[in-house]
Amino acid sequence: MAIFKNSTFGNIRKSIGDDVAYRSGGQNIVRKKPAQVNDANSFAQRKQRNAMREVVNLFRAIGAQTKGSFPQRDAKHSAYNAFASKALKEAIVFTGVQATIDLALLSVAKGTLPMPQVSAFADSGTGSASVSFADLVDNVQLFPNDKLVITKIGDEGSAPSAPVKFVLGSALPTSIAGFGSVSGEKVSIYAHYQSENGAKVSDSIFLGAIVTV
Repeated sequence: MAIFKNSTFGNIRKSIGDDVAYRSGGQNIVRKKPAQVNDANSFAQRKQRNAMREVVNLFRAIGAQTKGSFPQRDAKHSAYNAFASKALKEAIVFTGVQATIDLALLSVAKGTLPMPQVSAFADSGTGSASVSFADLVDNVQLFPNDKLVITKIGDEGSAPSAPVKFVLGSALPTSIAGFGSVSGEKVSIYAHYQSENGAKVSDSIFLGAIVTV
């Protein structure tokens, strides 16, 4: 790459042989053309595009649910960036170039608080599941006014308008219902902790699935 600091060439923005000239930051810059151009429709790139499309579509459906679930992210990243990064690394499954999201591998929250502990989760067959959460309030990392957050995602990417929250100092749920009116839909259930002021969360855990009736 060459930078011309005088005005001999004026503003140059064209190719000359193997060189490409352009303006950047008020300077005239000349660089070599790349020796090899990657195939924009290669197998790997088609896989990546399909994976990204699945993640974008899911976030559009559940973004309102996960907006406050990544508060400890890098300052330059959005909630979408944090969600997409984990989804692409952990939850994408490929069949050839086709990508799908394995909801059992999906993370809907990421943070430094202790993760919820569950000793039992069982679909009752009546559109709800029984569940047993351990009480982890220790007044050091988790406090009575912190919250247990339950997130639900349907197998078609649908979600309720908002996650369900329970104050840790109160009785924690022993039963979780699905949502919607579509009989036979599989609803994946997740849990994570959120501090009282929302500044911290835990990583989410996948509890299991409920089949609606």
